[in-house]
Amino acid sequence: MAETELRVRDMYDGIDPIELKNMRKREKEAHIDQTLRNNPEVLFRVYKKGRLHMVILRTARPGLWMRVLHDRITINLSFQMTKRRAEANIYKITMSGSQEQLQHICDDFNEIYDEVMENLPDEGAAAGNNPEDDVEELRARIRELELENRRLRRN
Repeated sequence: MAETELRVRDMYDGIDPIELKNMRKREKEAHIDQTLRNNPEVLFRVYKKGRLHMVILRTARPGLWMRVLHDRITINLSFQMTKRRAEANIYKITMSGSQEQLQHICDDFNEIYDEVMENLPDEGAAAGNNPEDDVEELRARIRELELENRRLRRN
């Protein structure tokens, strides 16, 4: 298996399609949470009706990931960053867009991952006390609110 395949996986890989179809929403959410918890900084593809629907990443370094993603990705993707309530400093980054755009992220994820790892702060830096991460989290939240505002004004 290629190194990229270790970092990019299918969310429901190994689950029988009939079992998946019969899973309730809560069961799917629990599966997603457990899979993300067990595989930090691995990009997961989520399919809906046989089509690539979104990609999800769990990280403790959301600001760094968002900076690298925004610097590298010139296509129009929707990003959502969610803080995991039960786990301090753990975030889930969800990206959605067209199948082609999402596949582009999957194809380039190995390089994106390497860039994030190259830009990690020194081990001596205080974990969770990075002002740049705080600023990026606020910018991401502002973008989310602006998108929601535009959507509401259209309706």
